[in-house]
Amino acid sequence: IARTGARMSSNAKSWLSDTVRSLRARLIKDLNDGLESTYRLGIPASRAELDEERTRKRQRLDDWLDEQARANNRGQKETPAQARLRHRDTAVKLVAATWLNRLVVLGQMEALGLVRTPVFTGGINSKGFQEFREFAPALSAESDESYPFVLNLVFEELALDLPGLFGQTGLTGLIPMPTATLRHLLDTLQADGLENLDRQNLWRDDTLLGWVYQFWNDPERLALDEKIRNGGKIENHEIAAKTQLFTDRYMVEWLLQNSLGQI
Repeated sequence: IARTGARMSSNAKSWLSDTVRSLRARLIKDLNDGLESTYRLGIPASRAELDEERTRKRQRLDDWLDEQARANNRGQKETPAQARLRHRDTAVKLVAATWLNRLVVLGQMEALGLVRTPVFTGGINSKGFQEFREFAPALSAESDESYPFVLNLVFEELALDLPGLFGQTGLTGLIPMPTATLRHLLDTLQADGLENLDRQNLWRDDTLLGWVYQFWNDPERLALDEKIRNGGKIENHEIAAKTQLFTDRYMVEWLLQNSLGQI
């Protein structure tokens, strides 16, 4: 996304911070609950009585968790079962972050005029979804089910150029997104909590995705700070949350001006 010159205000950044943290908690909880209910993980696979598709997906999920638990170094106090649970939690967080990032990027592309027909802006009232309902009324009789269908069509098209975000990355194909959670995600990102200009500049600011990344990771970073203060030790799998920070624009400009700028 090319630099536009638009910069989010301090009010917009504060709103974004609160919104991302709130959505993080909701997404992780709902995706975990959906994972449990979809595959009946509390019951052995042999007695879960799942249909063929869910049986196949649960087997893929179990195989992946087993492989991760074997391949990664575990702490001396971590059992294989604990390692599986940790990797499962990590997978859910990554899928949750992927959904948020997909909608943020799509919303920014629409705000910058890079998408012909908006689907994110307006949600079920968007121009793109309304056109779909006119074109295929039988398929769109139930908007709660048909809107995710249309959104996935958009993702599939964008995946041709951005497969790492919009394609079937990680476990996105195995961890379901509840329709109610998707609706909450859309409504929250488009809430009228900002003035019109603040909202426009927020979606047109080319650092938006970086700040979403920063605010998404903040809860884990703060938890690690508390762990260190209490004398705890940072494990290998926790290092990224502590060290991977978004570099603000003024820092990048300072580095450039004092390196390439001198040349």
